Amino acid sequence: MTTFFTIALASAVATDVDDDVVVQWWLDKGSARHRVARVCRVVSNHPTHAVLIEDLDGSDPPAAASQAFDGAADLLAPRGLIVGREIYAAEAGDELTSIPVGAHLFLPQLNVDAEIESDFNDWYDHVHIPMVEDAGLRKAHRYVTEVGLHRYFARYVMDDADTLSSDAIQAVRGFDHFTGRVYDLTRLVLRILA
Repeated sequence: MTTFFTIALASAVATDVDDDVVVQWWLDKGSARHRVARVCRVVSNHPTHAVLIEDLDGSDPPAAASQAFDGAADLLAPRGLIVGREIYAAEAGDELTSIPVGAHLFLPQLNVDAEIESDFNDWYDHVHIPMVEDAGLRKAHRYVTEVGLHRYFARYVMDDADTLSSDAIQAVRGFDHFTGRVYDLTRLVLRILA
């Protein structure tokens, strides 16, 4: 039986964008609140930093995520919260903590027309994920959003920082026959700091 985790992403803008300062705060105060969590640098756009939290102990994910930056008011200003329930995992037991420091994560977020949702999910899980995995996006996890602006989001580990601009990804990117029925696509790239 597969265990489906809940994940939360709390984002913030740092007043001092020095990653070492943010990591030190995380090690001193932030990490003790969450058993499975990682602090990340947002590589694409604002905000500047994020905390990814996997809820493995049944606690309230929105509450846990909203408290991710407690005690850091002088360092980090909270900006957003996404909470999702996992609906797909490429590899069972692939926890967030198994991803090494320095790795890049890709988190696409999207909405899809309700009439095609079931077909889209089947295509995404069985066609799209294997194609992008061959092109450098590994260890796929998909979530249905419980808190946030998008219906779905995914988490991939990128082979390297340039994976999204590679010829291999360019050859398989897009939503095939669902193009035009998928909208509000937002892409977030994170680098794990601690």
